[in-house]
Amino acid sequence: MIFNLVNEKGNSISDNGVNKCLKNWVQRAKIDKHITFYCARHTFATQLLLYGANLKTVADALGHADTRNTIKYLNYIDSLKDDAVDNLPEIVF
Repeated sequence: MIFNLVNEKGNSISDNGVNKCLKNWVQRAKIDKHITFYCARHTFATQLLLYGANLKTVADALGHADTRNTIKYLNYIDSLKDDAVDNLPEIVF
């Protein structure tokens, strides 16, 4: 699992703790955006899908028990729909 948010002692890291780390990374990278853990996780999932990962792989990387929670990320990827249509064979009449 990619998002196993525990510290070196095995304790869970709070949402605030994660967002504080993200804020530091965003500032160091000179990104002028407000980025939260939710935003970063969403971006990670959609990027995996855009670059060809299947839904089960993304679900596993996000720690979802099944793909029902992961399907929502597909709604943000219009290019996958376009590619699916473009990959259909040409029908000649």
